[in-house]
Amino acid sequence: MDSKSVVPSHLLSHFIPPPRHAWPHNHFCKTKLRQSIQTTAKKQAEDAAAGALKEIETMDGSFASLFPYKTLTEATTAFSSEDVAKPNELLVKALAATQEAVDTTITRGLTMERYILLTIPKMEDGNNFGVTVQLAALKHMQDDRDKLQKILEDLSKYAATRADAMEKCKLPSSSKAKTTTSSQSNNDTKGGEKPGTTTSTSTNTEEKTTETQNQQTEAAFRQQAVWSVDALYYSKARTGFMTALTAYSTAIDFMDKNQEKISAPKGSESGRGYTSMY
Repeated sequence: MDSKSVVPSHLLSHFIPPPRHAWPHNHFCKTKLRQSIQTTAKKQAEDAAAGALKEIETMDGSFASLFPYKTLTEATTAFSSEDVAKPNELLVKALAATQEAVDTTITRGLTMERYILLTIPKMEDGNNFGVTVQLAALKHMQDDRDKLQKILEDLSKYAATRADAMEKCKLPSSSKAKTTTSSQSNNDTKGGEKPGTTTSTSTNTEEKTTETQNQQTEAAFRQQAVWSVDALYYSKARTGFMTALTAYSTAIDFMDKNQEKISAPKGSESGRGYTSMY
């Protein structure tokens, strides 16, 4: 035998395939793992769907109180009566609620996406209409998620934007300074006067007030800049809230209308055995 063809005994295990009776066992383990992941994803999607209608109703019911001004003009007029040096409490509350609504919608959408992705069957020729429905649902949710993430990032800039406007506002300010000086002198008396030493002390206090005051017209425009920032972000928050509400509602509606194709894209013969989520 040619010495070059001899394989050392300690390396033989790397070249000898596992016995055929071990293959079904490995396949069975992978199948069980995949089914476990799919079952978990399905359960999470079911839980999200079960609470979706209540969350949507809560969001919809809070809209009127969070956004009482129907137009940007109404909001600007209302904000113009506020003290720009103080936080706009109504807007701060609306922004917080909108960011929460957007984040909730993104989270629920990701849960649905994960479930759909794990129910997509192996690629085969024919009978792919159900897969087309799944892909349409995924595209719809992913497009909405992209829009919502941009809204979330945009709303987070409110505090910095308002701070910049406040810094440029140059509101009237004043400062006071108090200065106190003391002096002491000693005088010796001689001659006809009674000998001795006379001590006198004097204290002087001076107060100065320094004020900075812009011209009235300039100050008015700078204050208007702050109110404009508030009105702009009021509009952004209202739009973002409505976008989140619409995205959440349409995602649940799409899942509900197409539940059979989404859960079993190739029909009951696909072997997945999923029932309706809802």
